[in-house]
Amino acid sequence: MLLPSDSRSLSLAQVMERHPLKLTAETAMAEALQAMVQAKQSYVLVVENLQLIGIFTEKDVVKITAVQPSFHQLRLSDVMTRSIITIDQSHIDNVYHVLEQLRQHHIRHLPVMAEGEVVGVLTLQDIRAVLQPADLLKLRRVREVMTPAVIAIAPTDSLLKAAQRMAEQQVSCVIVLHQDQPIGILTERDIVRLRLQHADWSQVAVQQVMTAPVVTIAPNESLWTAHTVMQQQQTRRLVVADAAGLAGILTESDVVAALDPLELLHVISALQETVEMQATALAQGQAEQHRLAQALDRSESRYRQILSLVPDPISCFAPDATVTFANQAYCDYFGQDRQTVHTCKFTDFVIESDRHLPLTQIAALSAENPIGTVEHRVRNAQGEIRWQRWINQAVCDAAGKYRRISIDRARHYDRTAASRRTHHLETAL
Repeated sequence: MLLPSDSRSLSLAQVMERHPLKLTAETAMAEALQAMVQAKQSYVLVVENLQLIGIFTEKDVVKITAVQPSFHQLRLSDVMTRSIITIDQSHIDNVYHVLEQLRQHHIRHLPVMAEGEVVGVLTLQDIRAVLQPADLLKLRRVREVMTPAVIAIAPTDSLLKAAQRMAEQQVSCVIVLHQDQPIGILTERDIVRLRLQHADWSQVAVQQVMTAPVVTIAPNESLWTAHTVMQQQQTRRLVVADAAGLAGILTESDVVAALDPLELLHVISALQETVEMQATALAQGQAEQHRLAQALDRSESRYRQILSLVPDPISCFAPDATVTFANQAYCDYFGQDRQTVHTCKFTDFVIESDRHLPLTQIAALSAENPIGTVEHRVRNAQGEIRWQRWINQAVCDAAGKYRRISIDRARHYDRTAASRRTHHLETAL
């Protein structure tokens, strides 16, 4: 894993919050808000007899504020989220598995359980603290991953209107604009703090309570620079602006999303193409080409080390189906070592009568339509026949032709043939 020297030894178990804020369901909402502000926490865990029964977050505060400005009669039992996604402590050793849970369920807080009790909470900030592949972030620009559609309000708009816009658009912040220039920001955390200070939100102007000045970053800066600024300023979002004014918003979710394993495969392909173009264009002789090839090998090695941690089977293959890369999950699933897998075609693991399915789907991919999904049967390491659903993504050259790398990633895999036959029977009926 690519980590800065001061973070190489960090694990999720080390960085997770081991003493999360906990309150009972009968706690008044006002008391809960006060506790969140004092603890500088974005959530409260609701427990009863040491058992987790709910969670209350900054996002919930915004939603409630938008529809019910008065909250003095409310208790956590009235406003908490009862359907809670958790993870067992034994499963937090793989950072990508945790990241997948957060992204799949669109949540920012993941309680960690052990023997039925909460032992900690993981957040996106914890993911950023552990998962910091510097080289990848340095290769990506802010403009590539930022959200350009920003919800903006005027300085004279009321605090109530701002909360309503945040709830309606399901965003964590709004940007305050004056003459098309960002002059302030209002976040979920601000809403939590301000709920304790102002009774009539319809009479409070945003310019009176917004956070100003805003922390900005230029669209052409690298994500590594953005990540560093977030850490230094202790913020979860940056306003993206240039000479023309507001360009977008960059959140910690955007930065973490840039570390998706498929993005690493794109980087590998881009590095290969860059080296090939430089070697051809420069024509600087064997010494320079050798140096470029070594640089490529080092970069590929680092990125593929990260891919080896991903719990999903991932492989790259050439247009003739020859496997050029397989992560550890792929090798384990089929019971083969990497050296053996790299001498195979991916179709060798597919049941013979199903081989036409992935080949047909892959043949239909193009530069205009590079992503496709296919289901087929395979034989796993135990000799069992299983159904898999694969997401295939072709990497094409400038002429639209396949390069030597394509992307193959299993999702929702390992369904038994029996359950698949049952599904077909139910569909037919």
